[in-house]
Amino acid sequence: MKILAERIIEYLKSDNTLVNLLGSANNIFIENAPLDKEKYVVVSTVVGKDNNAIPVDTGVLGIIIGVKRKVENAPSTCLNIANRVDSLLNKQELNLTTENWKILNFVRRESIGLQFDNDSEEYWFPLEYEFILENI
Repeated sequence: MKILAERIIEYLKSDNTLVNLLGSANNIFIENAPLDKEKYVVVSTVVGKDNNAIPVDTGVLGIIIGVKRKVENAPSTCLNIANRVDSLLNKQELNLTTENWKILNFVRRESIGLQFDNDSEEYWFPLEYEFILENI
């Protein structure tokens, strides 16, 4: 559900603390980040079934926070960005609802925590949120 991902990106870009941690609001992307970014957030969604034609969608919103190893204090920077994103999104249904749809539930799943990729030489932190949307 691209419309949810776009709403999340709009919401994240409006937070000055997150933008300062990332260096720019232009470091928040849908689906993929350019390889040259030192710090970034990527948002994507997977929609589940429509629950027997009831006007409700369920799915998972995935977020990847990435920080290149060459960034000073890269592990803690990655964790700080992940914590900020989570504080903005987890259980924030009312803040994310729009005039076209209402979020009935938006809850973070268990995370695998901070990871390091040797090939890309970056730290990354995945976050996943289960959501239930209702068309208004």
